[in-house]
Formats: sequence, structure tokens, C-alpha cells
Amino acid sequence: MTGLASDVEHLARILQRQADDHFNVYDKSMTTHSMTERLSSVLQQAAQAKGGRPFGVQALLVGVDDINPARGLCIYSVDPSGSWQSWGSGTAIGKYAPELRKEIARKQKNSPENLESALSCLIGCWINVCKSENINLQSTEDYEALVLHRNHETDECCLYSVDNSQIQDIVTKELPDSLNR
Repeated sequence: MTGLASDVEHLARILQRQADDHFNVYDKSMTTHSMTERLSSVLQQAAQAKGGRPFGVQALLVGVDDINPARGLCIYSVDPSGSWQSWGSGTAIGKYAPELRKEIARKQKNSPENLESALSCLIGCWINVCKSENINLQSTEDYEALVLHRNHETDECCLYSVDNSQIQDIVTKELPDSLNR
């Protein structure tokens, strides 16, 4: 989630409570789609409450697709009004998200063959958007990549953050002059 820190913490607690309640009642984890709908409902109620204010949060929920398991990954974004959208295999939230989404859609015609080519594609998209918006990238600390890995043998998933040194290696290998401009 991105936005006001106190709103992010509050919504994270609400979602955790709802996920725990769901598990206690049904003895199974809440699906990503259900969690997106619950978060959307909370955000929409806050936005429409008389005398209240909407949460200053934009959320990105990532999981294994529960509607179409053959597709694998599912990504949902939820905005402060409570409206949500399902994305393909890559998206962005934040200030330059629309430009980055267009660039990702343009470059990612086929699914990347491996993690390094997927990261190269996404980092290349981010750098292209930064160049077009005249944003000066000083280091790889200006962006972060998260990867959802699914082990097809055990059907378990793990979400992890890509180390900045690995991002730097990809940037210097694939796009050697990108940070020096």
C-alpha cells in the first residue's frame, strides 16, 4: 500500500482481522479476490461516509489467481474511492503509474522466459518512463521490485523483495548507461 502511513497501518490491521476471521470460520485462507473485495468495501464506505474522509491509500494486492488457476498470478489495484481493477502480470501504483502501465503493456507482449528477463523488462520500462518524464535516477534505491514465486510441485507461493544489488546488476548488464544520464 502507498499513501498516508496511519491509513495504511489501519487498513492493514482491518484486513488482517478479516483474514483471521475468515480462516477461523472456514478453516482456509481468504482468496486474493475476496480480500480485494473486502478492502474495496472498507474504502468505499469510508469515502461515502457523511462527515468522514476517504482513506489516503492506494493498494496493490498480489496473489495466486483463485478465479483462473491456470493463469497463475493475479494482481489487483484498489484506489481510495474503493474501485478496484484486476491487472495481468505486471502493474504499478503511485505518481507515474499510468505511464508505467502503458510502457509495461507495450513491452510485455509475451510472458518473460525467466525472472531476470522479467525484471529487465520491468526495470527498463521504469527507466524509459523516468526519461520521458525527465526524472533523474540517482540510484536503484529509486525503485523496488517484488516477485511472487509459485512452486508448481508443492503449489506454495512466496512473495519476496528483489535485492537492490540484483537490480543494480540487471540495470548495468541490460542498460549500462541508464543511471548515468
